[in-house]
Amino acid sequence: MHKRLKKYIFSLFYTTITTFGIVVAGALVRSGYSYIGDGEIFVFRDNLLVFLAVLAICYLIGLSWCGFSLRLPRYDYVGRIIGFNLIIYSALGLGLSWMRIPLYSRTLILSEFLVSTLFILTFIYLSHRFFPLVIGAFSSEPRDSIGTARYLKWAPLQDRTALSIGVDAVVLEPMQESSPEQMRLITALSQQGATVYDRNHIETLLTGRIRLDALTLSEFDSLSTRNSYTLVKRVVDISITLLLTPFLAVLTVFIAALIKLDSLGPVFFFQKRVGFKGKNFTLYKFRSMFDSEASNSTRFAEENDKRITRVGRFLRRTRLDEVPQFWNVLKGDMSIVGPRPEQLEFVNRFTRAIPYYGFRHTVHPGITGWAQTMHGYAADEDQTRRKLEYDFFYIRNISAWLDLIIFFRTFKVLIVGKGVR
Repeated sequence: MHKRLKKYIFSLFYTTITTFGIVVAGALVRSGYSYIGDGEIFVFRDNLLVFLAVLAICYLIGLSWCGFSLRLPRYDYVGRIIGFNLIIYSALGLGLSWMRIPLYSRTLILSEFLVSTLFILTFIYLSHRFFPLVIGAFSSEPRDSIGTARYLKWAPLQDRTALSIGVDAVVLEPMQESSPEQMRLITALSQQGATVYDRNHIETLLTGRIRLDALTLSEFDSLSTRNSYTLVKRVVDISITLLLTPFLAVLTVFIAALIKLDSLGPVFFFQKRVGFKGKNFTLYKFRSMFDSEASNSTRFAEENDKRITRVGRFLRRTRLDEVPQFWNVLKGDMSIVGPRPEQLEFVNRFTRAIPYYGFRHTVHPGITGWAQTMHGYAADEDQTRRKLEYDFFYIRNISAWLDLIIFFRTFKVLIVGKGVR
């Protein structure tokens, strides 16, 4: 049986079963589980039938969009699924509230969001696992297997026999001319429905970073923030910070007491960092090192660094040492999301050693960011190069959607403690 037919049958079967699951879950939560014993959970009282149909439609919209847009296993497919589903069910909840329909609780909406998100994540995973995209290439597969490239199959395009192996996409070298025979093969594959990708573009989609050796001067036109989103981003930063202020105040008092009980020295640590447009500013943190070491800390932190206090290790593990930087956000030195600001000594060093390093200062630095959630701590020049590639990806693709994905990934980092030093 042809691969595409198998995938179609699988998709139809999965969609049918899970849509029924969405309806059952909605009926159960709506009834409060009180009708399970007498088999009356599907007695369509209180317009339940209409509401269950709405839930099924919301799920089918999310499943269809994710299935279509995530055929290629992008670096951010989990975040995109969660984010898009969150938008759908938030809109549903706001619509019910606006229409003053009191029958359906927030618990029901949240339950349906969680169940549908799980179903869609499972569908995308199974699709990538059992029906991987076949990518045809005239040369080798991507230079970097990091990311979602493990969900792809690579097929060499040598002759027209490639037409019979079900190629889903074709990868071309950006600076390499194709021969007439190759062009005829690409045209034939395109007519069969294959998508044509630039190699650098597909590697970026798979890894979520822009390789330094793939950057050209023409790309720097896009390495600047869109002015309209800059204003929106600033308003969101201030709003979130003000909303969190009462909680942050209580948290600050608690952490300050722990720091004082644990070691001698001040509660806060101040350090000059390089920010937007290369301007220096004072960054605020909770002190996590012994006072004598913190004052002379212009070097990378190491694994099990002896300069770090007991409380400091906990603060770094949970990223709570960064909490005072919300004051930097209010002052306009930083944003909540953006590349991490580096020390002046490191900036001078990396600017000399790494091409294009200064372009990371075309946006405001952030408390969290794409590079931090994708790579973690950079402890040497090579890791800094890799982290810079993630920063460039963020700068070129900066948007509310990407910032939302970074928020989701930040929670994951907080839980697993990735990249802690």
